[in-house]
Amino acid sequence: MSKEKKLRQKLTIMLIFILVAGLLNAKVDSNAGEYGFQFLKIPVSPELAGMGNAGDMLNNSPLAIFHSPVAFNWQRGAFVAASQTNWFVGTNMYNLAYRNVGLTRSFGFGVVYMDHGTFDRREENGTLIGNYYPMDMRVTGNYAFRLTPNINIGANANILYEKIDTSSSLAFTADLGYVFYTPIANTTFDFSVKNIGGSTKMDEENIDIPIIVDGGISTGFIPNEIVGFYPSLKVSYMRDHDNLLPALGLQMKLYDMLFIRAGYKFNYNEENLSAGFGLHYRNVKFDYSFMNNEIEGLHLFGLGWEF
Repeated sequence: MSKEKKLRQKLTIMLIFILVAGLLNAKVDSNAGEYGFQFLKIPVSPELAGMGNAGDMLNNSPLAIFHSPVAFNWQRGAFVAASQTNWFVGTNMYNLAYRNVGLTRSFGFGVVYMDHGTFDRREENGTLIGNYYPMDMRVTGNYAFRLTPNINIGANANILYEKIDTSSSLAFTADLGYVFYTPIANTTFDFSVKNIGGSTKMDEENIDIPIIVDGGISTGFIPNEIVGFYPSLKVSYMRDHDNLLPALGLQMKLYDMLFIRAGYKFNYNEENLSAGFGLHYRNVKFDYSFMNNEIEGLHLFGLGWEF
């Protein structure tokens, strides 16, 4: 490795740790408003949702860019995928992403739209005067590249929009990601900082964005060409949550066609157990996951195409 590459590697790692230290130690402004844009916490990829949101590096779905800028296994090619998240009664999230992966570089983009259903608009005395339709939207551009043979880094640029009745807020954020391919076979360490940025006010009130810091480890045990087992661990920190949020995930692969997944989240307010499966035939992929929730079961459906 050249001296220039070593210097770039050290500077990149140093900047990431400085950024994270600042985020973890920063105090919330006393004039800050409520945390908004909560849809950023909702899983988009059925593959990752089935594993408790762990295992970022185990799949190549372009939907993973919403989870981490470098969340893919660097399988070369062009990929497009769409998914739907059924989130509580009357709330649905629709997701679409594209990614093109080359030898040393990758780029992509995606759109998330969250429909919260219909709400009554009433006067102060309770008289019904109409309806309104809250919504959230995210538009993301992604770029990642190999910094060294063992290190990938990437970034997302996001435009966020949130609307509640006649009030709305616009935000501009960035996500940063880092992946290290360890000397241990099939084992990676991934790290990301998401939702760095700011937003406009909503009804003269500041809207805070929930910054999320993720660290994960994924590995694989492949005894033969028929079956493979891929356990993973992720620990997340959210600025608007009191505790660290660990998650365990496991994926079993059969003949590169059938994928069975399970996961468990710790310290989440409602979510805990999740499971799912994927059927991949030639260039077409179908994935489904179920997340257990104290209120109701939540479902994700995804369809992908490789070309």
